[in-house]
Amino acid sequence: MSARDRGFTELLRRKPDLFRKLDTHEIEGWPRDVTCHVLKDADVGGADSVYVLQVTGGKTEPTVLDFQRGPTKEVGFNGLTNEVLLAVVVDRLDAFQAGPYPCDENFEAARHCKGVLTALKQRKARRITQGTAGTGKKVPVEDDQNDEPEEKPKSKPTKAAKKKGRK
Repeated sequence: MSARDRGFTELLRRKPDLFRKLDTHEIEGWPRDVTCHVLKDADVGGADSVYVLQVTGGKTEPTVLDFQRGPTKEVGFNGLTNEVLLAVVVDRLDAFQAGPYPCDENFEAARHCKGVLTALKQRKARRITQGTAGTGKKVPVEDDQNDEPEEKPKSKPTKAAKKKGRK
């Protein structure tokens, strides 16, 4: 474990209020196997970047996932990317599928992770084309890529209006 990683785990021990617990990986009815704490240090993009993982029972050193903080063209490369972590997960799921116990759930999980990885690569390619990759510059996205929900009609058409072709 690096000195930096030891520093984060010591900080978690001494000042737990600086962290939030992440438990979306836990499964009801199954013992907690790994605890995950997130350092509340959102960067300019709004995401936290340090995750401290500890196997239950403390038989191994904590693992620190240290993600990129800040735009790479402005601060350099200083951490993991979502793409790298997803590539590792895809590699493991593909290996399980090639092993002695393939299953539908691993196939579906790998398919979805590959879709997420593709979407993130497309985002990077778009930002490279726009000249904004690695910068903090915002670029308006096309309407079809907007996350805003479409406006719903104010009222539903009546059955009589549908029959007459009106809305």
